[in-house]
Amino acid sequence: MVESDVVRFAEAFNLLATTFKLWGTARDKEQTRHAYFKALKPYPIEAVERAAQQLVASHPAQKFPLPVDWLAKIPRELGVHAPSTLRILTDREAHEQREAFAVRCEGDPCSCRACTEAAVSTYPLRYVPESDVPVWDPFRRERTLPGHWIHGAALARWYAARNEFFQKAPPSIRSTVVDADDDPLRGAPDAA
Repeated sequence: MVESDVVRFAEAFNLLATTFKLWGTARDKEQTRHAYFKALKPYPIEAVERAAQQLVASHPAQKFPLPVDWLAKIPRELGVHAPSTLRILTDREAHEQREAFAVRCEGDPCSCRACTEAAVSTYPLRYVPESDVPVWDPFRRERTLPGHWIHGAALARWYAARNEFFQKAPPSIRSTVVDADDDPLRGAPDAA
């Protein structure tokens, strides 16, 4: 689930709270709902809603179900698969993205033909979003944007846009983003 699923989650939680008569003050119930949301957050909202409905139909106890009871009703495959509306990253895409995020989307310089011809073979590669349409990462079990490493002319355009941004940025912004040893304007190539 993501933060925007909190309303749908609250409806599922309230269904259980009404069915199993969750006792306590409004503040107690709110804290319990928040804790359950955190416990179930790795799972798609659709799976969480279905599990709540299954608990209503089959939970034997009269007391409010624990998070472990709710988790037990979520089929294993729903914990790692996308909501039906999202494309699932391939294993290769997900692995590449995890590696890119681990190095803050900045790779080693590349001396491929495209980078050499664009005069960016001494600059770090960049991992950038390729679309603003979310996809599902089956390993992190969350929505993300698909991405790829850029080379050649695309990398030169990225550095040119970065250079232009920092040229126009007020000094106060520039000084908070970089330090003197990482000056983004130092030798940045122009757009190819």
